[in-house]
Amino acid sequence: MGISPKAYAQVYRFKCTMNYLQANPQTTWASLTYNNGFYDQAHLIRYFKEYLKVSPNNLVKLDMGFINYLLRH
Repeated sequence: MGISPKAYAQVYRFKCTMNYLQANPQTTWASLTYNNGFYDQAHLIRYFKEYLKVSPNNLVKLDMGFINYLLRH
């Protein structure tokens, strides 16, 4: 596949987190963090910044159609 098992697991966890957020838009950040296997909110924020290049608070400014496209691939 071209990536390590650890990197694959990280990408998969982030995709699951985004799917969870889409299915549960009223969830809190704490709930999102712990229901998706992150140690704490700082850990989750690092993933957002790494994969989407924005902080979670700026997520609402992104094109959700584009994010959904990324999640399908």
